[in-house]
Amino acid sequence: MITLRLDADIPDDRRITLTLPPDVPAGPAEVFLVIASAEQFPPPAPPPAPLPDKFEREREAFARLLPDLLHTQRGNYVAIHDGAVVDTGADQVEVAKRAYAKYGNVPIYVGLVTDEPQRVVRIPHVKLIRRR
Repeated sequence: MITLRLDADIPDDRRITLTLPPDVPAGPAEVFLVIASAEQFPPPAPPPAPLPDKFEREREAFARLLPDLLHTQRGNYVAIHDGAVVDTGADQVEVAKRAYAKYGNVPIYVGLVTDEPQRVVRIPHVKLIRRR
C-alpha cells in the first residue's frame, strides 16, 4: 500500500489532474480519495526549540548576574556553575583551575566582570593529517 498526502488549491471548475509517482505499479488498483478542508487538518506544529546546552545556560546566568556582580566583583573573573558564582579572582586561569578542581570536567563559564565591551578572540583550529 502506498499512502500519498497532497495539499492542493481546488480550482473553480473542481478539476485536478493527478500524476502518480513512478513507484506506483500500473494495473488494477483501488484508489481512495478523502477531501478535507485545511481547518480539519492544520499543519503540524513546528518542533520545540532545543534547550540551550549547559555552557550556554552558564553564560546566560553570568549575563543575568552581571549587574549585581558589577557592585561586588568589578575587575575580577567569576566562575559560574549551575547558575551561581562558585569562585572569583583576578586571574582567569586560576579561577578556572579552582572551579574545575572543585566540580570536575563539566561546563563552567568564567567571565570578566566589567561593563566594557569584551574583545572577541578567534582561535583557529588545527587539522592534523596523518601520513601513512
